[in-house]
Amino acid sequence: MRLDLRSLFLFVVLVACHHGTEIAPCTDGVLDGAETAVDCGGQCGPCDDGLTCAVAGDCTSGVCTDGTCAVPTCDDGVANGRESAVDCGGGSCMPCAAGETCLGAWDCASGVCDGEACAASTCDDHVQNGDETAVDCGGSCSPCADGASCATAADCAGDCLQGTCVDPTCTDGALNGDETGVDCGGSCPMCAPGDACDGRSDCTTGVCAGGLCQPSSCADHVKNGDETDVDCGGSCGACGAGSACGGPSDCATGVCEGGTCVVATCADHVKNGDEADMDCGGSCTPCGAGAT
Repeated sequence: MRLDLRSLFLFVVLVACHHGTEIAPCTDGVLDGAETAVDCGGQCGPCDDGLTCAVAGDCTSGVCTDGTCAVPTCDDGVANGRESAVDCGGGSCMPCAAGETCLGAWDCASGVCDGEACAASTCDDHVQNGDETAVDCGGSCSPCADGASCATAADCAGDCLQGTCVDPTCTDGALNGDETGVDCGGSCPMCAPGDACDGRSDCTTGVCAGGLCQPSSCADHVKNGDETDVDCGGSCGACGAGSACGGPSDCATGVCEGGTCVVATCADHVKNGDEADMDCGGSCTPCGAGAT
């Protein structure tokens, strides 16, 4: 006598009952007990996506929607699917914030998974993260070196040209390198009055006060402007003997020889010293008729 499958199943059940053996309810291939689908839900293991459920715990996704186990999504408020934490990580959802659980760097917004927890981005974590424009530089970190990526000149120790940091120059129109003013000061040419300075060597006038290069004056104790010596000559007062000169007018004696003002004499063909007229009078010989 041949038995069909249903008859065979009933026969096995009867034999099992006859020998006092109970078939496990979660593996009997029948929807029974508190199961929400065949052999899952209720007191059995969670059900796969698409099967019937009563509560979230009946589903492997942890989400029961309208009586059906839902497919995991990145906004269902449950850590499911490939997510490493609730609605983040796993490669398919958004990266996780600092402190969230992670399985690898790919799960974290910072790109750093430390001890199964996403770490906050820092300027020394060897990863480009946060507002950095290159690894550990740019943005709120220190300026980047030549060749690194950049968004603005502020991201670079030099300048940012077409998205790449370039070494600073004295003609790039930017305040960079050791310059105190734009393209001046430091190792660049000296700055004009009004530009920023750190010291007198940054200024064309040799005078730095209050962080700014100052205009030259005839009382700044510096040889600048058109002066031929410190605070004299040129448009300032005449220089005394021994001072540098560019011509007679730079000297109090009216005599400039070899670039130096010389003392007045009674034979220098100039009215100077205590002379009443040229080379006569005063401490010189008396003047002739017609002289002053």
